[in-house]
Amino acid sequence: MLARLPTIQSWSLRKFLLTLILIQMLLHLPILSLPPMGQHTWRQVMGLSTARNYYEEEHSFLSPAQDVRIGDQDNGVAYFEFPLLYWVIGQSYHLSGFSHVNGRLVMLVVGMIFLVGSYYFIRALGASERRARWFTFFATMSPYFFYYSISVSPNLPALTWYIWSIALFYPSLQKREWGLRFWLGIGLLVLATLSKATYLFFGLSIGFLFLYEYTKDRNLKVIGIGSIAALIVLLPNLLIYQHALHLYETIPIERSSYIELDPRVFPETWEQIFQILKPALTKWFLEMFVNSPAIPFFVVGVVVALRRYSWRNPMGGFWVLWLVSFLIFASQFFKQFAEHAYYQTPLLLVAALGSSIGVDVMLQHQRWKYIAGVLLICIPLVMVGRVSGRWLDNRQVPLELLEHATEISEVIPEGEQVMIIGDSSPLIYLYFLHRKGVALGRENIPLEEQIKHYHQHHFRWIVSRVPLVDLPSLQSYAQSVFTLGEFEVIRLNETLEEF
Repeated sequence: MLARLPTIQSWSLRKFLLTLILIQMLLHLPILSLPPMGQHTWRQVMGLSTARNYYEEEHSFLSPAQDVRIGDQDNGVAYFEFPLLYWVIGQSYHLSGFSHVNGRLVMLVVGMIFLVGSYYFIRALGASERRARWFTFFATMSPYFFYYSISVSPNLPALTWYIWSIALFYPSLQKREWGLRFWLGIGLLVLATLSKATYLFFGLSIGFLFLYEYTKDRNLKVIGIGSIAALIVLLPNLLIYQHALHLYETIPIERSSYIELDPRVFPETWEQIFQILKPALTKWFLEMFVNSPAIPFFVVGVVVALRRYSWRNPMGGFWVLWLVSFLIFASQFFKQFAEHAYYQTPLLLVAALGSSIGVDVMLQHQRWKYIAGVLLICIPLVMVGRVSGRWLDNRQVPLELLEHATEISEVIPEGEQVMIIGDSSPLIYLYFLHRKGVALGRENIPLEEQIKHYHQHHFRWIVSRVPLVDLPSLQSYAQSVFTLGEFEVIRLNETLEEF
């Protein structure tokens, strides 16, 4: 089998892509029906609660709603990113009824679109058939891809629309054809930037492709079309940002506190920088994006690329500016790199590129090819193993909610808003309980004062992981009505005197 590994291009393209898709489908089957859990469950729940609210409530497309609500007149509207993904999941519930499968299945479909797009993207930039297939293999055999291709998040979909944009418009640009294929590619670029404004930073790479093509024949039409395309991308983003800003300024602080529309301040000391850089490079980039057994391929690929390749072509110039764009982006959101792998999503392509160059070199070397073969066999195993603990051990959701959320929520009358004690997310408990309300304890305000404040907004119910006996100031005004594990459902009196 090892002797056959260098002939990855011997299969037909259809067979190659379908084989990768089948492998991913089979490996993801055990996870397909699981509720949101694992790394950054709160981020998954942000999208899934929006999807369910599209399904259950009357919200326009550009008015997505969250479960955090304050008072009967609060409709939960909070715009945090282009909601196409969540709207699609919400509409799918009309076909099947609510199910945890829907969100994961929609993401898996997007993941398979990414898989196919990876091949056509790198081919559009001039990669050989063999290089393109290895690029596709490494891009979709990373632990990052395995986890987020079935976890609801906008990052992988946005990258998917971006690479398909280039796969469609750049071949047309090279041929000076301005038909449907070209404008469909520009349309996907709009969708990518709306889905995740991150990709506005990577307009430098797109601009390079237009300038490179212009230098071939000095055809001013290329610059003109490129300028029109830039306006088509920027105008919707500007309008949507204004819309999001308006909603952000009008929603309660309880929702705006976890919605980010602006960059983070860059660390002030070298110590802070290195504290973030270490996990960003090792725990996230090398382990999650490159994949540990692929690190030798990546290192060899980087060395070879620095020695042999020139930036004076579409491939070289595109990637140089891709890295420059990422550095500009990183300067604005660097603090997020310590615990948020998905902020480094654009580096998935860099990891795949380096590894695809390195594997070619190692497989053609008599001494290294057998080591390379063993590493290739290990890659899918490590891909699954690296993130399986998120579903088995590090679920980030209490077992009571995973297995008995319905029993807890049935105690609370429909339509009653709930105070949550013990959820710092502040979205997870509300989503699993299928109730609206607010999580307490996130501000430096005494818990009793927060309870009194929300009681004045007609909150009568508390779901708490802090027992009522540990809240002595409440005991004369509240009663425990249900207990399950660490969770307790508490009902407040209609009138609440001074604590």
